[in-house]
Amino acid sequence: MAICAGLLSGALGAYSYYDPLLRPIAHTLGLWIVVVIVAAARRPPRTAIAYATAALLSAVVAFYVGKKVMYALRYPGQPYTLNYTELGLWIVLAIAAGLGLGWAFHRIDRRGWPGATATAAAAGLLLGDALSRGYLYRDDVPVATVITVIGLGLLLLLTQRDRGQLSRAALLTLPATVSAVLLLGAPDVIEQLVFVGF
Repeated sequence: MAICAGLLSGALGAYSYYDPLLRPIAHTLGLWIVVVIVAAARRPPRTAIAYATAALLSAVVAFYVGKKVMYALRYPGQPYTLNYTELGLWIVLAIAAGLGLGWAFHRIDRRGWPGATATAAAAGLLLGDALSRGYLYRDDVPVATVITVIGLGLLLLLTQRDRGQLSRAALLTLPATVSAVLLLGAPDVIEQLVFVGF
């Protein structure tokens, strides 16, 4: 299930990369945050980490291979080479994100502060990604908003919805969003640093 979700999300990202309307999907992390939420929530820690990592690894491979396939379909006969350095970097980042987010998100739906913290972290990542993308690329706001609303709706379905638990999660969501804005910029900064060196 996790691998299928990753493959489907990666394929959607690759298709979106060449579609003018859906292109923001390929450049936001919201889609993959949703995949990790689905893979990790309500699972034992080891299972959540394994599922989240498998989902993200399959998503990265499907995205980069899918981009090559889509390019060949759209521009027949034109050369396109897979950038293995870039693919390798995103595989490493997918493993790191799978380990960290799988462990963090397995607590979604637990009662008390651990569950509220996990829920707020997931909501913060979704909101932070949408805010970052919307700030840098105003045309991406509609698509980023739709992904965020879907992700938040899914998160709400997966969490404890009593008033106390929702209040705790809401209290933590603002600092989680601020942290997410800073954190989500890191992969692009790392990618730029790696490729400046090559």
